[in-house]
Amino acid sequence: KTGPASAVGTLVRMARDLFPHDRLPDTAYEAAVGTIDAQFADDAVRKTTMAQGVKDLDAAAVKLKGKPYLALAKEEDRVTVLKSIETTPFFKAMRSGMVTGLYNQSELWVKFGYEGSSAEQGGYIHRGFNDLDWLPA
Repeated sequence: KTGPASAVGTLVRMARDLFPHDRLPDTAYEAAVGTIDAQFADDAVRKTTMAQGVKDLDAAAVKLKGKPYLALAKEEDRVTVLKSIETTPFFKAMRSGMVTGLYNQSELWVKFGYEGSSAEQGGYIHRGFNDLDWLPA
């Protein structure tokens, strides 16, 4: 695991701030963070990057906003802190890991309007290509 509960809480909050979907439960973000953690489990350098990254994120939050990241109530304050670390290996690892960690959870696909693979059913052109009501015309 990544570390203490506060570190996991910080990563989940960061994950939610990076990929904000209000309709998703925290458990979806916890699962994504767990996926990233599992991917890094056998890589000492990446594991250290993550552990140090949480510490650095909190340090940046304290420096910029006077509180650890998890204690920042306003999203705009957390975004300011995230922007200050966006070039770090930690930020890049979280951002790229979340893409697959969050969006590969098949149980969430329906919440995004994705019906899954259609190749086995003839492709999208004959199966719902025009039924996406959330795309602009």
